[in-house]
Amino acid sequence: MSDYWAGKAVGVSGVVTPVRLALEAALAEAGVHLTSLSPDATAGLLHQTLARLSALDGWVHFPELMSWPLLAADGAFSHRVGRCLQEAHQTLSAVGQKMRSQQRGAVVVMTDLGGLSVRHGDVAGATASAALLQLSRALGVTWAKDGVRVNAVAMGHLDGATSGGEREIDQARTPLGRLAKDSEVAKAALFLLSDDASFITAECLPVDGGWLAYQYFYPAAHPAGGVPKGPTAEENGSGGVVDG
Repeated sequence: MSDYWAGKAVGVSGVVTPVRLALEAALAEAGVHLTSLSPDATAGLLHQTLARLSALDGWVHFPELMSWPLLAADGAFSHRVGRCLQEAHQTLSAVGQKMRSQQRGAVVVMTDLGGLSVRHGDVAGATASAALLQLSRALGVTWAKDGVRVNAVAMGHLDGATSGGEREIDQARTPLGRLAKDSEVAKAALFLLSDDASFITAECLPVDGGWLAYQYFYPAAHPAGGVPKGPTAEENGSGGVVDG
């Protein structure tokens, strides 16, 4: 990583995931002044932390939905979705106030593909992901005049997050023929934080190996079931066309 990051101040908040750990490790290695808030950090602690910083260059938030199971009981829907959005809005509002006062900064919201495509049974997660995506877009548009950029990363299926048949399906369903590494997703967030993305705001960057573009649905959506056949290694290498 270049010297660009040395001495810059970046904060990370939300749930602890392998991607968050990879991101924090990369930032620390680059010499960033890293502020890492625990998932249970209060609003008061957040405001105190921000007040102690003389400047803030970037912030990455990992919403709670990252730790949800695929299926959630109906009674948990409003509670989970509401709490996820409230915590995200509360965090981003405080961070945005700091950045707007200094007329610069970049924010990244880490979400998943649920805001762009629906997975069978993932009602609460998809709803929250879509709302988080729109929240980041709305803030990106609203804060642009103050020099603050806000973008989202939609994480694809991660290597190590699933196993067995589910992993086989996710991998076959991905045109690149494999699942994402934590470090690859972290690098997407770093890009959006950096000046290399200085004219990008209110956008969502999917890091999914082509998953969204490949129109082949999960077996659960088809009575016939079965594991979809993904592109072969030869097709991946030669740019061949794959029939869905």
